[in-house]
Amino acid sequence: MVGLFWISMVTGARRPRLAGAATLIGLALGLALHPGAARAANCDQPASDEETVQCLGADLRRTDAEINRVYGEVRGKLDDAGKLALRNEQRAWLKRRDETCGLDNKESDREKWFQAILTNRAKTVCVVRFTNERSAQLAAEQAGQAPVPDAAPSGDLYEIWSKPPVSTGKWYVEATIDMGAVAKRAETALFFGAENREASFGPLIQLRHDRAGEPKHVLGLAVDLDTGWLYMRVDGAWKGAAPGQTGGMQIPARLPTVMGLTSSVTMAALVKDGLISVNFGERPFVYAVPDGYKPLK
Repeated sequence: MVGLFWISMVTGARRPRLAGAATLIGLALGLALHPGAARAANCDQPASDEETVQCLGADLRRTDAEINRVYGEVRGKLDDAGKLALRNEQRAWLKRRDETCGLDNKESDREKWFQAILTNRAKTVCVVRFTNERSAQLAAEQAGQAPVPDAAPSGDLYEIWSKPPVSTGKWYVEATIDMGAVAKRAETALFFGAENREASFGPLIQLRHDRAGEPKHVLGLAVDLDTGWLYMRVDGAWKGAAPGQTGGMQIPARLPTVMGLTSSVTMAALVKDGLISVNFGERPFVYAVPDGYKPLK
């Protein structure tokens, strides 16, 4: 099973591996590796956090390549007017993806573009979502079927963020995820953490169908915006250090920040069926709020 693995998204400095990490499925933080940068990962049963991140990056690259392949095949069957319409459709999709996911990286080298995207966990989940949906749209067009609807605007189906952003204070949030049940429904990438204008901080979770036997987990997030620290716990056990101690993840202090959960697939049915929930304080928490911290609501 795979543990937690901290990497600072601001400095790129890898923090020490946390002792006693919980047995979460495919739970990893940080930079995705180029597929050739390490030994090939067994993506059905990743042996390490590094392999889990490598697999997510490989999935994104593979789907992106599939989009390019199918786009070329669909385009080759169209007349000039159809080619123009397809090009405009593709450009509109790219514009919608970049605006929704907050992409501002104009890197022309495709591999460097992937590396830049994969350094921000929330953006990674968003790009995976749009890439998968565009792949399905083009596959439907290739098969002569009705096109798959465009991705819905970013909102509570794909993102559950605290509102409004906060810049100071000490805050606590919990997310309960039935990992196995979610994996049975759909293969997905999830991000649970905090995000500001500089970066995102927290675990990136990759769920595959073969993880259907995993149990439910309660993830706790304690964010100190006064001094700039983030602490994570799993099923009540703090990873690395409890709030107030050295050993959490250092984050920028006093920047407008939101906290919550994002998904590469729609969470509407998952939330409705109780497989995913985020608690900002609207109801009692599963575990005690750390001393000095308070709920967002």
